[in-house]
Amino acid sequence: MRYADSHCEVVEVYEPEHTYTFVGPCVVTGEEQRVTVKATDLFRYRQGGYVQACIHYLSKDDREFLISGPSAKGWKMLFGDEESDEPIEDENADPFFDDFYEDNHEY
Repeated sequence: MRYADSHCEVVEVYEPEHTYTFVGPCVVTGEEQRVTVKATDLFRYRQGGYVQACIHYLSKDDREFLISGPSAKGWKMLFGDEESDEPIEDENADPFFDDFYEDNHEY
């Protein structure tokens, strides 16, 4: 949870359950994100457990935000919709690399 540790504020709550809420901006959109984790699960993760096992109740989007910073919306802006097989158009793409790829790779 490198991103959460270095870029988010943390709100600790003890009642009714001990939790930590990480609040910080998406690295892509800048929009505020909030992710709450149970204290016991955060401890297990910090002891070396896998995030997907220790904090399994969070969505993959929330886990990714804690680790590297993009929200679900930011992830889609960066990489497109994972359900789609359509190529992502990039208006900033360098045509040199497109030509290089086509000339040097067999299909």
